[in-house]
Amino acid sequence: MVVRLHHIEILCKNLEQRLSQFCGRFGFNVLAETSPTPRKRFAIKRDSIHFVLTEGDKGKDTVFNVALEVKNVGLAAQRVEKHAGKILKTLSTEFDSYGDIESVIIQSPVGNVIHTLLNSSNYAGIFLPGYKKFKSSSIREFQTTSDPKLTHFDHLTFAVPENCSPVLLDWYEKCFGFSRFKINSSEQQDGFVIRSSVQGATIGMRLTALEYWKCAEAGVSLPTDDPGGSVKFVFAEPLPGQGEKLWDNLRIGAYLFMQ
Repeated sequence: MVVRLHHIEILCKNLEQRLSQFCGRFGFNVLAETSPTPRKRFAIKRDSIHFVLTEGDKGKDTVFNVALEVKNVGLAAQRVEKHAGKILKTLSTEFDSYGDIESVIIQSPVGNVIHTLLNSSNYAGIFLPGYKKFKSSSIREFQTTSDPKLTHFDHLTFAVPENCSPVLLDWYEKCFGFSRFKINSSEQQDGFVIRSSVQGATIGMRLTALEYWKCAEAGVSLPTDDPGGSVKFVFAEPLPGQGEKLWDNLRIGAYLFMQ
């Protein structure tokens, strides 16, 4: 079902500051942009990694859209509906002079996170319909680095409330075809527990993980230069009695780890 992680979209309270961080510190380049209506968006790229940075309301920056490339959008949506998943935007086709993109938008079971499921195999544009090539005059120039450290998404971590992981594992297995994998050889059935000391207090969390290998489905052949080989999600939940301590340290609902 899933071919690759297409892009991650982040709502940013200070869009230019976040652009400066990604481009100046992490070596991303601004690839494309949209008009300011209803929200200004910038697509940024480094190697096979794409982010969309979106102008957000006041508040903390948050990951809210994890976009996944799939082989067949219609069949993927049917599978989600079959397992009681919520579809926010039904199957639609967007196009411009470079081709078309089919997509649906799914509500994930994790907080405010949504999933856009899309197929870009018929599209030859710079990013997606609605985006135009970035014009450097629209915002100030950024200094970028050529240091080739980031090549692919290793995994995406969701910080979730206590005792939610079993429900989330079941949802992603049924709706998206993900499979459980062990983070550590000593991991128990209910997950891998880690503890650490923060400012004199001991806090802990339980980690469980899922992945989807591109080769899991016969016939998946959409081109990608992602060397990671799979899409991996990790769920981090607090241990009993430590929910507030954990959430004080994990304030955004999703975290990215790249290599």
